[in-house]
Amino acid sequence: MKQKIVLFALLFLSIFTVSAATVLQDEPVDISALLATFPLYVVAILPVVGWIKNLIGVEDNQARYLSWVVAVALALVAWAFKLGFFAEFVSWWQVLIIGVLGGFTANGLFNTAFAQGLLALLRANK
Repeated sequence: MKQKIVLFALLFLSIFTVSAATVLQDEPVDISALLATFPLYVVAILPVVGWIKNLIGVEDNQARYLSWVVAVALALVAWAFKLGFFAEFVSWWQVLIIGVLGGFTANGLFNTAFAQGLLALLRANK
């Protein structure tokens, strides 16, 4: 039994080091590719909120509001620099709605299918 545990640990360690070696290459990160779709945008909200939450020491309910603010700010910045799927939207109010949807989806109030349905309505409203 101990041999199987050691073998599994070594296998996991070798896979981890190979994947870490490929991740740590000196290639620039394409931020536009990270924001290519709405679900990727929602996933990008979470580490930013976690970093700010640890930085300023935010509590539970305040973290939800912080998540909404970060989602809207990230959407507006991505729209200003025409990153990812934000480049196809023209109006600031559309981007504001996307930011609110992203914040609600990141907190679990909406699911991605519902939010993407609303995005389809925004795209049709151009």
